[in-house]
Amino acid sequence: MPQHRLHRPHRPVRDPAAFPEVKRLVNAEADVAKIRDQAYKEGMKPLRISGAMKVAMGLTTFEEVLKVAPPPGKA
Repeated sequence: MPQHRLHRPHRPVRDPAAFPEVKRLVNAEADVAKIRDQAYKEGMKPLRISGAMKVAMGLTTFEEVLKVAPPPGKA
């Protein structure tokens, strides 16, 4: 018989105001690579990395991460 996990509410996304330079670059329609580099500098993590960290903490499963962040070319 399958075990059912209790639903855990999603953690809120950090306020975009916490990333002022990223916001400025997006509004200026900057190159995606520049936005990504700045996001990393301001503490953002790629979705799959964040998901992997949550798997390691036992907060989600690998399958759940793949549903929202499939490997490149699998979307």
